[in-house]
Amino acid sequence: MHEEIRRLADDDSKLVSAAATDRLQSVLLQHPSERPDQQSSAQPTSPPNATAGLRDHSTASKQVPAPTPGPVIDAEASAALEELYTQGLAALYTDRWDEAIGAFRAIVARDRGYKSSQAKLEQARRGQHLSSLYATAAATEDLKTAIERWEAVVAADSDYRDAPTRLAQARHDQAIAQLRTEAAELYRANQWQAVVSVGERLRQLAPDTPDPDGLIASAQTQLNNAKRDQTLAGFYRQAVHHMEAGKWRLALESLTELHRIGGIGSSFKDSLELAARAHRELTRTVAAIGRARLSTTIAVPKAATAVAFNTGGTQLAVAHQAKSALIVDLSGVEQHRLRHGGWMTWIWDVVYSPDGRFVATAGEDKTARIWDTATGTELLQITHGDQVRGVAFSPDGQRLATASIDKTARIWDATTGTELLRIAQDQALGVAFSPDGRFVATASADKTARIWHATTGTELLQITHGDQVRGVAFSPDGQRLATASIDKTARIWDATTGTELLQITHSDQVRGVAFSPDGRFVATASADKTARIWDATTGTEGLRGTHTSVVWGVAFSPDGRYFASCGDDRTVQLWHLREDE
Repeated sequence: MHEEIRRLADDDSKLVSAAATDRLQSVLLQHPSERPDQQSSAQPTSPPNATAGLRDHSTASKQVPAPTPGPVIDAEASAALEELYTQGLAALYTDRWDEAIGAFRAIVARDRGYKSSQAKLEQARRGQHLSSLYATAAATEDLKTAIERWEAVVAADSDYRDAPTRLAQARHDQAIAQLRTEAAELYRANQWQAVVSVGERLRQLAPDTPDPDGLIASAQTQLNNAKRDQTLAGFYRQAVHHMEAGKWRLALESLTELHRIGGIGSSFKDSLELAARAHRELTRTVAAIGRARLSTTIAVPKAATAVAFNTGGTQLAVAHQAKSALIVDLSGVEQHRLRHGGWMTWIWDVVYSPDGRFVATAGEDKTARIWDTATGTELLQITHGDQVRGVAFSPDGQRLATASIDKTARIWDATTGTELLRIAQDQALGVAFSPDGRFVATASADKTARIWHATTGTELLQITHGDQVRGVAFSPDGQRLATASIDKTARIWDATTGTELLQITHSDQVRGVAFSPDGRFVATASADKTARIWDATTGTEGLRGTHTSVVWGVAFSPDGRYFASCGDDRTVQLWHLREDE
């Protein structure tokens, strides 16, 4: 047994302290493991006596079992085991697994019940196994294999050293590697959007090195170019379709945008020729406006300050200085007279409801009123603190906006007269709803025009002239806003950004402005005694109508066939625009 203990200690690692092992062997040689009662069989027997002989006869058939053998360890042997146990513990807790295993195996071989040597032996073997798994995983370069090995470590001990962190990092690295592989495959397949999408995920996983090969950036460039080409092709198709339909202004706008973003290239080499053709046709159309004929001049009792067409284009409403507004047919025959009353009350503005059933008027008497166009009956009266200078129905006819020099613009329920919104500003001289009814524009004596949210009253845009702004009008698509100012200009603005798109100049104050129903033209009324129609894109003058005094108002019929102007010379001029015939 002594040699077996020494062999076990040597075979397990030969790292157990030589002194401790030698001491243990020496002690064990001096104190063999056999018990004294086991040695008695080798000693001489006592001489028999008569009594013993008689006793032997009676007990010869009985066998008395020998006591169970067990280790007999004296103090020195115990000290040697304790020293070896201590060294085994030290090796165990410093991860010297071979030493620990060797020590505890030697102890167990001598005394299986010595302290917790068997449990410590199993702990050391388990530690050795985990350490081996850990080292193997750490040395593995292939991510898939490394993950499998780290998973084995974590499965054996979920808290072993930094194995969980190493496993998470390996999985993270594998995800990045997989995405980069996929990005390369998608790039080779010209799937630019997919590559860019993969790049977004890589940017989240590896923010410091999201694109080491430059594939993502290259794919983004390719994608931008593809989108640009698609956009250019879209504008090109639009232009051709507009030209086919005779919509030369829209065609020119599409081609202009195509050229702006760089479409003068091999794919669109005829775009310049198309633009030239559209411009020629558009000029021809504007020239046709210039050939429009003055069909009727309608006399009114006093200076006319505003004019409006009904929905069908069969009637005109005219505001003037004789305390009333008139409803007349296109030949000038009076249908109704809408009387405000009061002494020397000017009617500043007049407008039809979208369905043509009602007319609203704005008066110097501090009121705005709504009338029945069939009977001329007053239906509603609303009051400001000073003159009301402008009125406008919402597109659905449910609301009425008013502008007053009491420094407010207001929105009312057109049926009940309930005030829905009040906007405070300087003297308000004009008002208009956007085509979708979401916004309202005001013209002000403070040299500004502003766009407001029609429900909340939030100011969204402010644009500035050199003097008072007298009139505002939205284009039919709501994308542009036209303004008239006594600074002698009318201007067209981007209704979202406030960018000035066009400036039109008169020789005197501009009092009124209106868009044609298709948005192709804009009309202006001026104190220079003219009413004019201009191309709303190029600013080319198409028509000039002349009065003998200040022109206050201009309007197009809803079908675009007629144009009307009115002024201080107590006339309304009605023009037949021939290009629509």
